[in-house]
Amino acid sequence: MRKLLMINAILWLGVATVNAQDHLKPSTMRDTQSEVSVDGTSSVENAIVYLKLGNQKIQQKDFRAAVEQYTKAIEIKHDFKEAIKNRGICYTMMDEDAKAVADFDHAITIDPEDITLYNYRGFAKAELQKYDEASKDFDHALKINPNYKDPYMNRGIMYIWMERYDDAIAQFNKVIELDPENGKAYYNRGIAYEEHGNIPRACIDWNKSLSLKYKLALNMVATYCE
Repeated sequence: MRKLLMINAILWLGVATVNAQDHLKPSTMRDTQSEVSVDGTSSVENAIVYLKLGNQKIQQKDFRAAVEQYTKAIEIKHDFKEAIKNRGICYTMMDEDAKAVADFDHAITIDPEDITLYNYRGFAKAELQKYDEASKDFDHALKINPNYKDPYMNRGIMYIWMERYDDAIAQFNKVIELDPENGKAYYNRGIAYEEHGNIPRACIDWNKSLSLKYKLALNMVATYCE
């Protein structure tokens, strides 16, 4: 169940989530090209090409190959925040969370106002079971923007890992308050209820999630609710 939640949270890259990466999806991933190649242009332009190649690989969920492309971009442009951030996300997807934290640390030194970085770093720290540090990152992001739903989602997942189910439910409630049509939040809240032993309440959430076309809920409904 822990791994299922992690994928749900990140595949959010493709959704970080699960469906690959809803909330971990960097803005640069929207601008990929079907064909890009490195040529004799300036170093900065070549770094951008490697970024786009990495984004193509990440859309294919080939995270190892994406890391290789982002690393080439960073070798050219050491302060290339988007490449550093995207590589950190890939490391999270590959369960190499210490490397992910290092990349997010680096990116934060470049742009400390990017609140998504604190959310990503918090999730990676939670994966490392550094729960207090993770919570501080989520708090920092929410202090800047209390309506940023991703830290609530990720902290809810972290609380499930910590077996703090009531606290997890409270976090997912906040996501639903901010975004009533968020199928992932209902799905995750259902997981919290199921882990807490309340299957009927979990099924209500999973059916709601399924009605919102969150496909992972289908298996939970089929397994627990029919």
